[in-house]
Amino acid sequence: MINKIETILENTKVISENKDADLISEYLGENYKKYRLAWNAANISNVPSFPIHLDLEFYDICNQSCTFCPRNEQVHKNLPYEINTKTKINENLIDKIILECKEQKLMSVNFGAFAEPLVYKNIFQVVKRFKDIGVIDSRIITNALLLDKYIDVIFDSGLVNLYISLDAFSERTYMLQRGNGYKKVIDNILYFLEEKKKRKSTLPITRVSFVETDENLHELDEFVEFWKSRVDHVDLQKKIDYTKKPDLKYQTKQWNCIDPFRRMSVISDGSILPCCSFWGRALKIGNIAQMSLKEAWNSVGMDKIRKELLEDKSSICLVCQSSN
Repeated sequence: MINKIETILENTKVISENKDADLISEYLGENYKKYRLAWNAANISNVPSFPIHLDLEFYDICNQSCTFCPRNEQVHKNLPYEINTKTKINENLIDKIILECKEQKLMSVNFGAFAEPLVYKNIFQVVKRFKDIGVIDSRIITNALLLDKYIDVIFDSGLVNLYISLDAFSERTYMLQRGNGYKKVIDNILYFLEEKKKRKSTLPITRVSFVETDENLHELDEFVEFWKSRVDHVDLQKKIDYTKKPDLKYQTKQWNCIDPFRRMSVISDGSILPCCSFWGRALKIGNIAQMSLKEAWNSVGMDKIRKELLEDKSSICLVCQSSN
């Protein structure tokens, strides 16, 4: 049995037969290395003038309802933020974001962020637009239910990382946690991997992930054994408890979140958030329709969130950290 007590970086243990950063560096060259240096250098005493990374949500919707995700409203009730609004981002706002990111030389983007990105039909056209303005690293995290519809455009887009959330090694366990579609998802992933092999393509680096729960732990070893030789890496993730409510009584030994010092998010209604956590939806800084990303990044509101995080005075940040 894999040791689940091992130290996990950002809530994740990575199992890989390759070093992904080395693979990407070899393919993308010095620009990727510069991006990683900038990412690692950003901290509380070295806040860049513009975020290193941006998380974007294009459509506030998902085609699954996982039991451990806040989008499952039967499990996660009375959340301190709106979700599943079915809001789709305004195309003009995408244009505005791309223009500013080009001017500011943004280095990295996560496309889809808090929602299922492949539900947004133009997702890979947007990925290519960001690549064309010089964005170095890119990521999509998907449940892969719609993956087969995008095979050609994925490779044409220049996507760097394709992350697939799976969390099961049987149809029964998948249905318990995610719902229907296990066979479809597995077929889609294997089809994509075969196409990647046929095209002799290094990118996108491909990951499958497994959120550890009471329902799936018995399948962990089989999951790893099956996937570790097929994808570039397997991620084992600890379950985050999204049912907790904001409460200043939570105690943390020491703040451990660096997100607001190096990344920022924009969700489908244009709201700008200080981090990539679902709880960040309760900490809106402003809206991209009324302000620029740089204005938000250097705003009083963002500084307030950073200060409260460092002083353990934000109930939202405390509930997030106490769940890790």
